[in-house]
Amino acid sequence: HQGGSIEVAAAADPVGPGPNEGIPTSVGAGRRDGGEGVESLTPREVEVLALLSKGQTNPQIAQNLTVSRGTVKIHVQHIISKLGVSDRTQAAVRAIEAGVIGTQ
Repeated sequence: HQGGSIEVAAAADPVGPGPNEGIPTSVGAGRRDGGEGVESLTPREVEVLALLSKGQTNPQIAQNLTVSRGTVKIHVQHIISKLGVSDRTQAAVRAIEAGVIGTQ
């Protein structure tokens, strides 16, 4: 889907917010406008995201995948855009939460 996230109005809670108030409960929750989600990633972007989530730098990812640093940079930009996050760390967290990549 395109556009922003859907907001659902909740009834007022007389006790106040619970301990999980404001914590996203799904992959799509908390996405900035324009985020498409992990399901929109290409297989190559998932590969890049897996290496990125292990803490590898763009040059290391480029060497592992036998592509140029520029290609990796473009993949990372696409990943960040598709997931609607602001940096590579948030992208890795989103992918782990979604079960797209493991935590090892």
